[in-house]
Amino acid sequence: MEFFSAETARQLLLMMAIFWAAYWLLRVFLFRPVYDLLEQRRTEIATALEIFERAKGETEAELDLQRSRLAEARGRARSRRDELRKEAQARRQEILAEAKRHGSDQLQAAQVDLDRQVATARLSLEREAERLAEQMTERLLERAS
Repeated sequence: MEFFSAETARQLLLMMAIFWAAYWLLRVFLFRPVYDLLEQRRTEIATALEIFERAKGETEAELDLQRSRLAEARGRARSRRDELRKEAQARRQEILAEAKRHGSDQLQAAQVDLDRQVATARLSLEREAERLAEQMTERLLERAS
Protein backbone atom coordinates (compact mmCIF):
# COMPACT_ATOMS: atom_id res chain seq x y z
CA MET A 1 0.00 0.00 0.00
CA GLU A 2 1.42 3.16 -1.14
CA PHE A 3 0.97 6.22 0.97
CA PHE A 4 1.83 8.68 -1.78
CA SER A 5 1.33 8.22 -5.42
CA ALA A 6 3.99 9.28 -7.89
CA GLU A 7 1.77 12.10 -9.04
CA THR A 8 1.28 13.33 -5.49
CA ALA A 9 5.00 13.12 -4.84
CA ARG A 10 5.71 15.14 -7.97
CA GLN A 11 3.12 17.73 -6.96
CA LEU A 12 4.59 17.83 -3.51
CA LEU A 13 8.10 18.28 -4.90
CA LEU A 14 6.83 20.96 -7.30
CA MET A 15 5.11 22.77 -4.41
CA MET A 16 8.28 22.54 -2.38
CA ALA A 17 10.32 23.89 -5.29
CA ILE A 18 7.84 26.76 -5.78
CA PHE A 19 7.87 27.44 -2.03
CA TRP A 20 11.68 27.56 -1.88
CA ALA A 21 11.86 29.67 -5.07
CA ALA A 22 9.26 32.09 -3.65
CA TYR A 23 11.09 32.11 -0.32
CA TRP A 24 14.40 32.86 -2.06
CA LEU A 25 12.84 35.60 -4.25
CA LEU A 26 11.13 37.20 -1.25
CA ARG A 27 14.27 36.90 0.79
CA VAL A 28 16.46 38.47 -1.91
CA PHE A 29 14.07 41.14 -3.20
CA LEU A 30 11.88 41.94 -0.20
CA PHE A 31 13.20 40.74 3.15
CA ARG A 32 16.87 41.65 2.59
CA PRO A 33 16.14 45.25 1.40
CA VAL A 34 13.63 45.78 4.20
CA TYR A 35 16.09 44.33 6.73
CA ASP A 36 18.90 46.49 5.30
CA LEU A 37 16.62 49.56 5.44
CA LEU A 38 15.71 48.78 9.05
CA GLU A 39 19.39 48.28 9.94
CA GLN A 40 20.28 51.55 8.22
CA ARG A 41 17.53 53.34 10.14
CA ARG A 42 18.64 51.69 13.38
CA THR A 43 22.21 52.87 12.70
CA GLU A 44 21.03 56.39 11.83
CA ILE A 45 18.94 56.53 14.99
CA ALA A 46 21.87 55.31 17.11
CA THR A 47 24.15 57.89 15.47
CA ALA A 48 21.55 60.63 15.95
CA LEU A 49 21.15 59.64 19.62
CA GLU A 50 24.90 59.70 20.08
CA ILE A 51 25.13 63.14 18.45
CA PHE A 52 22.19 64.31 20.57
CA GLU A 53 23.80 63.04 23.79
CA ARG A 54 27.11 64.67 22.87
CA ALA A 55 25.37 67.97 22.02
CA LYS A 56 23.31 67.74 25.19
CA GLY A 57 26.48 67.22 27.23
CA GLU A 58 28.18 70.16 25.51
CA THR A 59 25.10 72.32 26.02
CA GLU A 60 24.90 71.40 29.70
CA ALA A 61 28.60 72.11 30.11
CA GLU A 62 28.19 75.49 28.41
CA LEU A 63 25.11 76.20 30.51
CA ASP A 64 27.04 75.36 33.69
CA LEU A 65 29.85 77.63 32.51
CA GLN A 66 27.42 80.46 31.82
CA ARG A 67 25.74 79.92 35.19
CA SER A 68 29.09 80.10 36.96
CA ARG A 69 29.99 83.24 35.00
CA LEU A 70 26.63 84.74 35.92
CA ALA A 71 27.14 83.88 39.59
CA GLU A 72 30.63 85.38 39.43
CA ALA A 73 29.30 88.53 37.75
CA ARG A 74 26.55 88.81 40.36
CA GLY A 75 29.15 88.48 43.10
CA ARG A 76 31.30 91.19 41.52
CA ALA A 77 28.24 93.40 41.10
CA ARG A 78 27.25 92.82 44.72
CA SER A 79 30.79 93.67 45.87
CA ARG A 80 30.88 96.78 43.69
CA ARG A 81 27.44 97.86 44.93
CA ASP A 82 28.55 97.42 48.55
CA GLU A 83 31.75 99.32 47.81
CA LEU A 84 29.79 102.17 46.19
CA ARG A 85 27.39 102.23 49.13
CA LYS A 86 30.30 102.54 51.55
CA GLU A 87 31.81 105.33 49.45
CA ALA A 88 28.44 107.10 49.28
CA GLN A 89 27.97 106.73 53.04
CA ALA A 90 31.47 108.13 53.67
CA ARG A 91 30.79 111.00 51.25
CA ARG A 92 27.47 111.66 53.01
CA GLN A 93 29.25 111.79 56.36
CA GLU A 94 31.82 114.19 54.92
CA ILE A 95 29.08 116.44 53.52
CA LEU A 96 27.22 116.38 56.84
CA ALA A 97 30.40 117.20 58.76
CA GLU A 98 31.20 120.02 56.33
CA ALA A 99 27.64 121.34 56.63
CA LYS A 100 27.88 121.22 60.43
CA ARG A 101 31.22 123.06 60.35
CA HIS A 102 29.84 125.60 57.93
CA GLY A 103 26.66 126.02 60.01
CA SER A 104 28.73 126.36 63.17
CA ASP A 105 30.96 128.96 61.50
CA GLN A 106 27.92 130.90 60.30
CA LEU A 107 26.32 130.66 63.73
CA GLN A 108 29.52 131.89 65.35
CA ALA A 109 29.78 134.75 62.84
CA ALA A 110 26.13 135.63 63.42
CA GLN A 111 26.69 135.56 67.19
CA VAL A 112 29.72 137.88 66.84
CA ASP A 113 27.73 140.17 64.56
CA LEU A 114 24.78 140.14 66.97
CA ASP A 115 27.07 140.88 69.94
CA ARG A 116 28.59 143.78 67.98
CA GLN A 117 25.13 145.10 67.07
CA VAL A 118 23.98 144.77 70.70
CA ALA A 119 27.09 146.64 71.87
CA THR A 120 26.55 149.34 69.25
CA ALA A 121 22.86 149.62 70.19
CA ARG A 122 23.71 149.87 73.91
CA LEU A 123 26.29 152.53 73.23
CA SER A 124 23.80 154.37 71.08
CA LEU A 125 21.09 154.04 73.74
CA GLU A 126 23.49 155.20 76.45
CA ARG A 127 24.40 158.27 74.39
CA GLU A 128 20.74 158.89 73.63
CA ALA A 129 19.90 158.48 77.33
CA GLU A 130 22.67 160.95 78.26
CA ARG A 131 21.46 163.44 75.63
CA LEU A 132 17.87 163.09 76.83
CA ALA A 133 19.01 163.46 80.43
CA GLU A 134 20.90 166.63 79.50
CA GLN A 135 17.87 167.99 77.66
CA MET A 136 15.61 167.20 80.57
CA THR A 137 18.07 168.79 83.00
CA GLU A 138 18.28 171.92 80.81
CA ARG A 139 14.50 172.18 80.59
CA LEU A 140 14.06 171.65 84.27
CA LEU A 141 16.72 174.26 84.98
CA GLU A 142 15.10 176.67 82.54
CA ARG A 143 11.77 176.25 84.22
CA ALA A 144 13.23 176.61 87.67
CA SER A 145 14.91 179.81 86.85
